[in-house]
Amino acid sequence: MSEPESFDCWLIGGGILVAECGQTLLRRGHRIGAVITDDQEIREWAREHRIPWRENLDAAAAASGGRPDFLFSIANGVILTPGQIQVPRVSAINFHSSPLPRYAGVNQTCWAIYHGEADYAVSWHVIDPDIDTGDILLQQWFGLDRDETALSLNLKCHSAGVVSFARLVTGLESGDITPRKQDLSQRSYFARKDTLPHGGIVSWDSEAAQIERACRAADHGPFVNRLGVPKIVVGEHVFVLRRAAVVDRPKGAIGTVEVDGNGSVVVAATDRGVRIDELTTLDGTAVPPRSAIVASLERAGIAASPLSYLPAQILEQAADVARRSARHEDEWVDVLDGLQPVALPGIPDLTAADVQERQPISVDRRTKRVLSDTWAASAEIDVALSGWLAAITPRGQEGASVLWSTPTLRSVTDGVGMLFADAVPISVAVPRDATFAEFVALTADQRAAAERRGTFLRDLEARIPRASPRPPLQIAFSEEADRQDAPSADSLVTVFLGPRASWAVCANTAPDLASEVWWAASVVARRVQTIICAAAESPTLTLAQLCDMA
Repeated sequence: MSEPESFDCWLIGGGILVAECGQTLLRRGHRIGAVITDDQEIREWAREHRIPWRENLDAAAAASGGRPDFLFSIANGVILTPGQIQVPRVSAINFHSSPLPRYAGVNQTCWAIYHGEADYAVSWHVIDPDIDTGDILLQQWFGLDRDETALSLNLKCHSAGVVSFARLVTGLESGDITPRKQDLSQRSYFARKDTLPHGGIVSWDSEAAQIERACRAADHGPFVNRLGVPKIVVGEHVFVLRRAAVVDRPKGAIGTVEVDGNGSVVVAATDRGVRIDELTTLDGTAVPPRSAIVASLERAGIAASPLSYLPAQILEQAADVARRSARHEDEWVDVLDGLQPVALPGIPDLTAADVQERQPISVDRRTKRVLSDTWAASAEIDVALSGWLAAITPRGQEGASVLWSTPTLRSVTDGVGMLFADAVPISVAVPRDATFAEFVALTADQRAAAERRGTFLRDLEARIPRASPRPPLQIAFSEEADRQDAPSADSLVTVFLGPRASWAVCANTAPDLASEVWWAASVVARRVQTIICAAAESPTLTLAQLCDMA
């Protein structure tokens, strides 16, 4: 690969490494014709250096009128098309934080720690149509520490990326770099759907070192973790195992729990002991390991060790659901970041307690006739849900967010409900100037999108850092197949919407408040029926007008 000393190039990607590599190029006298990024900080860097930035590569190509010599892809999550790969005159080059051909794909540093690697490298390689298979131009090797975490290894890769890029530029200037074919027989590849085994559930029938490495592989510090986290099942409770150490093994069967002389909890794995140093709930709240485990065992009526581990069938089910849900996690994060909670009006602040008996909600004959005659049977649930959302959304609030559950979702999570959400959030815009039919269409779209995404791991909140806690959703709506469905464990009030306008409500709160919840739901239900019937009689009325009538 030979080129003159000075060249034209474009940068594509996000993160501070893009700017640091860009600084190297500018110091060496090379010309950066465009920066393609959706990273606001990198856009600011480009503006400061009077470099045009574009949202995508096609826009950059259209605006340029020429071709760069090189395209450098750095921390770029967008897979380039064959046509885009051909945009640069000489070569498109990608930075990958692994020693290719090993650990191609995503979460590469996590998997290297999980598999116990002692040495590691970053790679600069030619981009070809397949993922991470192009010729190697340069690699930079370094060692891993015994206590290496995903966070610390990512930082090492960043530093190695800066240093190795300077070496790469020197080689491109002199033409001394010789591309080297990858030995694809040594290739390992990890996709987005590849997460910690069994949805992260720890099986004590494992080597202690493997369990400890899983903790370090999942330690991203304050940054997003898309790999998953190791979790332990204690009675009916699930905890996140944040930090552990390999120690001497307690006597007894696999899973035997021992409290050592320092008051630390140690669990017997197959070969050694695992000391539980740090434990949290699924939402990330820290809990003392000793008291949490002992209390959970007592509540489950388990008087002694060993800790149980889930049957193989349940572990395989968890693994399957985790693989299918992983591809939609980014979408769920967007939904969770945009919640607009609503509540039943007229009831006091509720706190979770025992599930109370469900109470039917009366629906009059007129509403039932409208639902059966005016709307297709397949739309009945969307109409009912839309009526409820319109009735409980406060005036001035632009949208409504509630939990939503279906027979399909409950079937998928049956047996693994402690790991996966059996009711998921949906957010629907509530445009007051829209007709009811238009609003029903919006609700149907959001309901269909939620059902397409399916479920997500309950530990998602603990893996996605945010500036402030997510607001809780008080109400869940549940599409019923029969009258035996359980209420959502994640809400304080569940409204059941069954076929032929069979509605009911169930409170997950103190017994003395259950009647107030039923009364408030019944009042709202009368408003819902008024909205549905008025919309059928006068289809051009807006939501604002319908709500005023109700």
